[in-house]
Amino acid sequence: MAVSSPWRVNLSEMSRKLKTSRDVLMKFLNLLSQAGIIRFLTTSGIGYRILRKPDKIYFSNSNMLLSIHEEADTGMAGETFFMDQLSVMYQVAYPKKGDFLVDGKYLFEVGGKNKTFRQVCDHSRAYLAMDDTEYGHKNRIPFWLFGFLY
Repeated sequence: MAVSSPWRVNLSEMSRKLKTSRDVLMKFLNLLSQAGIIRFLTTSGIGYRILRKPDKIYFSNSNMLLSIHEEADTGMAGETFFMDQLSVMYQVAYPKKGDFLVDGKYLFEVGGKNKTFRQVCDHSRAYLAMDDTEYGHKNRIPFWLFGFLY
């Protein structure tokens, strides 16, 4: 996880690579989540599927990610930081478009200073969480400001 960019979870492939069953893998992942080592990002809603399979898995914070792999993908580090800062006080879900849906209303796309609204343009409450920028403007929020939420 530390050496790859943000990825969607494929439990079958993971269990095959680890040479274990899906059920054992889910038990391991749930234990890592309960221990505060990883966090699950799932689609919003209710149902059996959501309880069983996360859409994405992140380390619990970017410091942990970077201590394991100093040259981790900046996209992964950014999304990990965003997830860490917002999931403490807000409901964060995996949307159909964009990177994160916060409290079922606010859609965020995480990226660098050249990121555009192209992926989230049709959502009325869409925001860009931007790395490598000091100042925000309208729906563009500098990444460092999210650090004040925790």
